[in-house]
Amino acid sequence: MRQLGIASTPDGRVGAAPVSRTSMACASIIASPRASSPVSTKINRVERGGPVPMPKDQRFVFSRRDRELSVFIQWGPQAKRDAMGRIALYDADHRSIARGTPVKLRLRPGEYSFTTWTLLIGGLPAGIYRVDLLLDEAPAWRGYVRITD
Repeated sequence: MRQLGIASTPDGRVGAAPVSRTSMACASIIASPRASSPVSTKINRVERGGPVPMPKDQRFVFSRRDRELSVFIQWGPQAKRDAMGRIALYDADHRSIARGTPVKLRLRPGEYSFTTWTLLIGGLPAGIYRVDLLLDEAPAWRGYVRITD
């Protein structure tokens, strides 16, 4: 995955030609993290047996029959930061569709941690959706998923 600034386009150039939503659906975009380095995976479920939760069934295309979409974040902070984190789901017209429960995050260098948010998708129409990780309501990571019938 490529490190990009929020104002950048998927190819990394500011002001570049727009990219179709279809091609964005196949690529995750990571925003330039300031105080943390989130690594994310869009998954169908998390296996919680053992010392570390493990994401299972990683993918970018989900069926409405899946009913849920989970985002698994692995934190590798490079600077100390306390923040409120949540995920948000947006439709193709940039309208907010759903927001995950806010979680207080305590990020410290050298301390790796994991956060998982789950959103219900069973009632959403088929299409491409943007998933943002928000830290103190500012985007820190962005990815795209396709929901099919």
